[in-house]
Amino acid sequence: MGRGARARVSLSAKTARGAEAATVEAMYHMALSGEWLKVLRLASTYGERIISKGYVERFASVLELVEASEPETTHEYKGISYLLKGEVQMVMGRWDRALAELKKAAALAEAEKKELMSARANLMIGSIETRRGGRDQALTRLQKALKIASGL
Repeated sequence: MGRGARARVSLSAKTARGAEAATVEAMYHMALSGEWLKVLRLASTYGERIISKGYVERFASVLELVEASEPETTHEYKGISYLLKGEVQMVMGRWDRALAELKKAAALAEAEKKELMSARANLMIGSIETRRGGRDQALTRLQKALKIASGL
């Protein structure tokens, strides 16, 4: 049984019980096996939960591995990838890196008319700007997020 198959078995057996660590581990092995789309699908489904449960650094390494190797066929997940990488960097206190990723997510979401992603990216950018003391930039982003979210 190959690495990817073992990762799928591990994932299916453990995700039902909320095992975020197992999910990240499975994603890592899938990435090593070149199963980029599967990793990105899992990241888009479980990414927020993984981050909220504190598996930030390991999840960041999986996202970096995918980013370094992913083919162009994964374009449909590019926005969520930027968003999750931005959130990971934000949680880690790397605000400049977080802003760079979140701004890419917001721009792509706006270009592709993905309102929810755009609202989330703008909300996070506004949150970072608030913490940094950039009141005007924060207000602009937070108002934008609210306007988009109100239309959903």
